[in-house]
Amino acid sequence: MSRSALFERVLSTPVVDLKKLFNISWHGVPDEWRWQVWKYLLRYVPVEKNRTEKVLEKKRKEYDILLKTIPKDENEETNDETKIRKQIVMDIMRSNITIPMLFVDKIQNAMKRILFLYALRHPACGYVQGLNDLVVPLLVVNVEEFSMKIGEDVMNDLNESQLQWIEADTYWMFSALLENIQDHYTSEQSAIYKQLDEMNVVLERVDAKLADKLNEENIQIIQFAFRWFNCFLLREFSFKQGLRLWDTYLSDEDGNGFKVFHLYVCVAILKKYSAKLVTLEFADLVQFLQNLPTNEWTDDDMNSTLSEAFVLFSQFKDSPSHLSRSK
Repeated sequence: MSRSALFERVLSTPVVDLKKLFNISWHGVPDEWRWQVWKYLLRYVPVEKNRTEKVLEKKRKEYDILLKTIPKDENEETNDETKIRKQIVMDIMRSNITIPMLFVDKIQNAMKRILFLYALRHPACGYVQGLNDLVVPLLVVNVEEFSMKIGEDVMNDLNESQLQWIEADTYWMFSALLENIQDHYTSEQSAIYKQLDEMNVVLERVDAKLADKLNEENIQIIQFAFRWFNCFLLREFSFKQGLRLWDTYLSDEDGNGFKVFHLYVCVAILKKYSAKLVTLEFADLVQFLQNLPTNEWTDDDMNSTLSEAFVLFSQFKDSPSHLSRSK
């Protein structure tokens, strides 16, 4: 049975077997099913098919009501709100150039509203650069319910109602995604710094030679890996492989794909290139680490790295002190 047929079978039942869906999604979701699968993985829609339409209608109406709480123009904004809005606009203009759809005015305006509303409703988090990157996969996947285009002509396939549904669904899925990782995006971003320290400890345990090399060259993990945690590797891979990676992250039934498993993926990436990295001198080493040749990865590259990450995760997860520096 093909993977597409497997997903079709799981998704065609009156009550979707969520546990099975999590399990098969770990190995990647076919493009044609992703828009539907991610809604389940983020628990945005109920597993009972006969309730889906009503739940979506309710959430979309609720989003419309929330939009009315956004200041109508700059004159109604506080200084902080104006600062947030301007930063969002700047970041959206720097969106992924490989996805022309993101430069369509209506799509950009939807992204602005999603991010601005989220910032207003979550003052402890607000808006931090990097959040704009996290909206993109969700938005594109929701567009794919109605159109598989990612070019500027996507609007030829979308009517106004569909665009509103896409925006609302993206907002709620974005909110669900951030529930477990909101502390990544506080003003101090303390959770990211903590994970960078933990990553360093894991690297010392599993690849002492590379860890020693970084120490010898006085290169700290934060110098190249902060972006890996801030944008969850979306900037390191092609968009196609970024979606594939997120299939696995979202398929963690406990919701720890981004919060826990991601760290081991980062270590697995370093291990993949370890033999080359240990031969480089400072300047070339920094250049390589900041520009890994991951943009050309194939499915096999991604799958083997995720498998390695799972081995590392399994090795450490049952040890309460696995991130302690004591030997």
